Amino acid sequence: MTGNLFAYGTLMLPDVLEFILERSLPSEPATLGGFSRYMVRDRVFPAVIPDGKHDVHGLVLFGLTADDFHVLDDFESEIYERRPASVRTTNGFFVTAELYVLKEEFRSLLSEEEWNCNIFKLRHLGQYLRDVREWKSMRK
Repeated sequence: MTGNLFAYGTLMLPDVLEFILERSLPSEPATLGGFSRYMVRDRVFPAVIPDGKHDVHGLVLFGLTADDFHVLDDFESEIYERRPASVRTTNGFFVTAELYVLKEEFRSLLSEEEWNCNIFKLRHLGQYLRDVREWKSMRK
């Protein structure tokens, strides 16, 4: 059985996703309605929270296995919970996808700064990939 994931942060980047899952996945741009995306304080990655009025743009990734979700659950850590969401693809179709949302008890970790993928790639991607490599080596 396979599933979908709505990626709105570092998992949108093929370098990151392929390193974690050791394969690429088909994807399509998509929008998550009713949520906002902010930087996690003192980190380089974002989190989303429901707000009922904003949209978050990202990618829907198709064909994830149960093993993929197990790896991603470990990667995303205890501050996130995974839940299903409905996202709208660029062709206007709605797709159900899993979504990592910041848990309520960790809301104080959010900054007021919106996360910007281009800034992340320019300033932080290299070190982030080194950190992911270290996480992966400790996981084995």
